[in-house]
Amino acid sequence: MKSINYAERQRAFLKFLLFFVITIAVVIVAVLFSVQVPLKENKQFKGQMMVMVNEKDFLASFENNVQQITNLLYSLDTVKNYNATDVAIDSKIDDLYKQLQVEKDTISAKNLCMLILDNLSNYHKAKQDSRNRDNNAATIQQLNDKVSEYRKAWTDCLNGRAAKASSGN
Repeated sequence: MKSINYAERQRAFLKFLLFFVITIAVVIVAVLFSVQVPLKENKQFKGQMMVMVNEKDFLASFENNVQQITNLLYSLDTVKNYNATDVAIDSKIDDLYKQLQVEKDTISAKNLCMLILDNLSNYHKAKQDSRNRDNNAATIQQLNDKVSEYRKAWTDCLNGRAAKASSGN
């Protein structure tokens, strides 16, 4: 026995079923997107975090190397062998320049690091110039002392000749 409105009920049920399936599909798609987006964001954040960790490690190493260079620069006032210390300072500064060139895209403070290295290099050159001037001043003083000594010997020689000449006449 079929009811009188069986066809209408059947159509209403199919329409309900169609809208129910569409609604469930929309909910499932929304859930999938809500899960996929955070996973992609997490992947991006992990990549950014690794870049920041690498940058932090590089900057810590850079700071340590700058401190070593600074200590070497300060020790120039007390060391006897300037050449070895000068070579060590120059090689460390060159190594840091090379590291900055390798890490150029990953370091946000690259310009600051370059300025620090430029200042250290200029300070080292100023120390060398000052030392050369001091050495030149000492050499000039030694030469002036020799000139004074030779002048004294010359005047003594002239005085001795003049005394001989006046006593011989």
